[in-house]
Amino acid sequence: MMENERTMVEKVENEGVIGSDEVGKVEPFKQLMVVAVYADPDVPRTAENGNELNTGDSKKNSGAKERAIKLGKMLTGFENFDEIEDKVYTNEKYGLLYYIKIIPNEVYNEWEAKNTSKKRYGNALLAYAHNEALRKVYEEVKAQGKRVANIVVDDFISTKTLHKEQFREYTGWIAPETECVTQLSDIQVIMEDHAEDKYRHTVGAASNIGDYVDQLWHKKVIAAFQECGVPFKSTWFDNFHSQSEVNYVFNLIAEKCGDVDKAPVTVKHTEYYKRWKNK
Repeated sequence: MMENERTMVEKVENEGVIGSDEVGKVEPFKQLMVVAVYADPDVPRTAENGNELNTGDSKKNSGAKERAIKLGKMLTGFENFDEIEDKVYTNEKYGLLYYIKIIPNEVYNEWEAKNTSKKRYGNALLAYAHNEALRKVYEEVKAQGKRVANIVVDDFISTKTLHKEQFREYTGWIAPETECVTQLSDIQVIMEDHAEDKYRHTVGAASNIGDYVDQLWHKKVIAAFQECGVPFKSTWFDNFHSQSEVNYVFNLIAEKCGDVDKAPVTVKHTEYYKRWKNK
């Protein structure tokens, strides 16, 4: 980071910040999940205290991914996916509050089927999930009387910058009656690409927790498919390189399970799925 960027990040973190990041946006076998994390600005995180957070972008290389998953396990303590509850968790050592919003593939598919006219339904669900996770943590922070003045959302639109108005519009597609975090009068909302590299204690921690929870889901998916005789490969979980690869995998699942939509794990109806279904 440039010096002026570092100064700005330190100012935001010293005022109190909640950050969010997502996983499972497009992969057919993953669930869409958003993690929001608050880092208490009054808790010093230093090497001497043993609570310094060395988070970052897990997508840079395989070594970074492994470190992210290890840190995510350390921060949460989860042993399996089914342990995760619908509540705000506390990590006192690191001064964190965090919440994991999970959009099951069944819900994703139901909403997508009802909203075929809205081409950006994936981004709308992402905005909704970010908003829900951020609101849960914000409400808990305020209930505990802690300081918070900023929210940082990792920009999940790759083609252009996500704007606050767009974020609010997308959220409204899913939950028109829900208050959007961009409407909070006491909060500055920052939309930033690769925010996990700058806001390590919040967006970075959210990214690492998300990676670890995603791995726990991965294990559950593999076990479920193996029970019905599908030799599920780990590479199928992360994403596919071509439609022909997708067709091979889905045809195999259909052969073993009778139908892809009868598989032990619900497949997300992404563009890959729809092209296979309509072939």
